[in-house]
Order: sequence, then structure tokens, then C-alpha cells
Amino acid sequence: MKYLLTPALFIVVCLLHLSSGCAPTSKSHPDLLMHYEEAAASHGQRINPIIVIPGILGSRLVDETSGKMVWGSYGIGSINHSSAKGKRTMAIPMKQGHPLSSLTDGVVQDGALDRLTLNPGFSVSAYSKLLQALAVGGYRDQQILEKKGAEHFTCFQFGYDWRLSNADNAARLADFIEEKKAYVKKENFRRYGNRDEVKFDIVAHSMGGLLARYYLMYGRAPVPSDGSSPKVTWAGAQHVDRLIQLGTPNGGSAEAI
Repeated sequence: MKYLLTPALFIVVCLLHLSSGCAPTSKSHPDLLMHYEEAAASHGQRINPIIVIPGILGSRLVDETSGKMVWGSYGIGSINHSSAKGKRTMAIPMKQGHPLSSLTDGVVQDGALDRLTLNPGFSVSAYSKLLQALAVGGYRDQQILEKKGAEHFTCFQFGYDWRLSNADNAARLADFIEEKKAYVKKENFRRYGNRDEVKFDIVAHSMGGLLARYYLMYGRAPVPSDGSSPKVTWAGAQHVDRLIQLGTPNGGSAEAI
């Protein structure tokens, strides 16, 4: 794996800093697009596709049967998370004698939480600014573009059910990467006649960075039943060129206790 940023990824990271409130208070900022115009406008086969992995609570959850938003919306028509019914909807049903990885319900993930809807017509930004910053760097999100009837294959959202363990979600990430790799290779050949191997860059926030790290180190291997760590094989690293972690608690978090 490499740890050097390409010009396109460099501009993305800079823009993320500017949009996150970490920038100087001065109104005048360097015109990054002027310096990296070619990289920022690039859509082609020479850049690795990016996978965005949000943090905990950062993926929408939807009731598959009713289509109702379980997580990602507040206000009129939304589930009241403070009520007993709302808590039951959010919780994964427990079954005696069943491991956590086998517990399921009718709730599924529905992509990264780009905006949190508070009431009809009113929302606040969540991951939308991150996705916009990536778009400036030439990485257009497939899920957003598909809703508008457009095509692109340089940026993907990996939404996940954050109620499950990172080991469970790492296995789902392995499936996701296999699917998107086949898709990108097909598009590269269709558009450019290119049969080169595809690797991804991952931009992961908070717990998404821990999920990505588990995938890189162990692939889809589950946690052993005795509670020990899986064998480090770096099975996932062969599919990833770069991992960028944003606010990931690699040293642990007191709040988790």
C-alpha cells in the first residue's frame, strides 16, 4: 500500500479541511483548483475509484417492509427514537444461543447519511460536504448520480448497518469491493479498452476507518469464537491502494466504554 497522495486526493483532503472549520479565519484561501485544474477535472481510467465509508450512525437505516426511515430522519412522519416502539425498531432482536452475527431484522442500510432530514423541506448537512469535496477532485458519487439519471464510476458509498460488528461489516465490504471491482473493470474496458487491474482508495471517517482497517488486515475473516484476534493476512490490502482515515480512534475511545 502507498501512503503518498496523488494531486487529486491532495485537493480533496485540503477541501475537507476547509469545509470542516479547520481553516484559517481569513477569507482569502489559495485557489487550489487553479493549481490542480487537470487533476480536479480528471474522470478517466488513471485515477483509482474511491470508496467512502461513513462513521457510526453515518448510514441511513430503512425498514425494508414499510420503506420507512428508521435512522436518518426526524420530525413529522419519522420514527420517534425515544418511544418504546422506536427503540424496538432500532434494536436488533436478540435470540438465546445465537451469535450476534446471525441476528437479523427487517432493517437494511440505505447508503451514507449525506443529509439528516429534520422536517419536510428542512435538513442539515452530514456527509454531503465530503462527497462534494470529492466531486471537486474528480470523484463523482455513483449513488447520487444514479438518482439524477447520470453515470459515473469513480466514487462509491459503502453504507453499512452500524448496529453490527466491524467484523460482520468487513465481510460485507469484501462483497461490495468484489462487486464494484467487476463493474469498474467492465466500464474501463467498455470505455477505454483497458483491462488493467483495479484497486480502490478508501476515505473513511471515524468508525468507518476501524472497519476499513479490519478489512485490510483480515479480509472477511470472522473473530474466532475464543475471542482472540484473527490471523493477520492483509487479505483486503491487495484490493486497496490507499486508505485515508478521518478522525478514526485507532487508539480506542473512552466513549465506547
